[in-house]
Amino acid sequence: MVWLGFVFYWMNPNPELALLTVAKREVSHGVVEIIAINQNYGAYSVLVDAELENMKADKALPVVAVAKPGDTTVLVTFTKKNKNAWKYKYRYRVVLGNVKEAHHSENTVYQFPFEAGRAYKLYQGYNGQFSHQGRKALDFTMEEGTRVLAARPGVVIGVKANSDIGCPEESCKTQGNYVLIEHDDGTIAKYFHLVKNGVKVKRGDHVKTGQLIALSGNTGWSTGPHLHFEVYRPNMTGEETLPTYFQLKNGEKAILKEGKRYSR
Repeated sequence: MVWLGFVFYWMNPNPELALLTVAKREVSHGVVEIIAINQNYGAYSVLVDAELENMKADKALPVVAVAKPGDTTVLVTFTKKNKNAWKYKYRYRVVLGNVKEAHHSENTVYQFPFEAGRAYKLYQGYNGQFSHQGRKALDFTMEEGTRVLAARPGVVIGVKANSDIGCPEESCKTQGNYVLIEHDDGTIAKYFHLVKNGVKVKRGDHVKTGQLIALSGNTGWSTGPHLHFEVYRPNMTGEETLPTYFQLKNGEKAILKEGKRYSR
């Protein structure tokens, strides 16, 4: 007698995760592949664990596998051990990005995400008391509709532009519009709180430093119009935000300080 497997999964509310499908594929009697179908332009990392009876996995469990952009990837294969009854249960967790290869260098320098000749106050910096506890993120105060530029080149792997909801409560967090750009080192930049219909790029676009990508807004968890910027390295437990050095007008590079005003 053969018992079918049941699927249990953990997923975070990131809409980009809807572009990845994890499923089982029966190759032959007693041989089952767990596969990932990636319809995005960036990689996903998938943690798979399972409970097996009279079956073995071709990789040590739990396993973390990377689903390649625009491709179908075999994450793990289960094979029956003998002719007796067999069954399996599997569960998985998905994050956007390649957790195995993403890295970041302190020598990387970012351009301010706004136009030359403009100056904006950094009203909340790393570990800010309002919403940045434990995060290396930056909030620039700027009026709605300000042109937001790419701080570094990369590929657009996530966008949201359909929300017009913003409030000073965490309950509004998922309502923020954004652009996600993956860099060549696997880190991901997040530009957040954008105005409704203000995203000027689409998934798959290759953007250059200084290219217009969006218009700033006041959507999501926000007390007023501003641009939230952060760079993170994906991992299976969340997002590891990273310190980012910016190019100053005097040619030096620096970590930005909360409360200071910066210009290009």
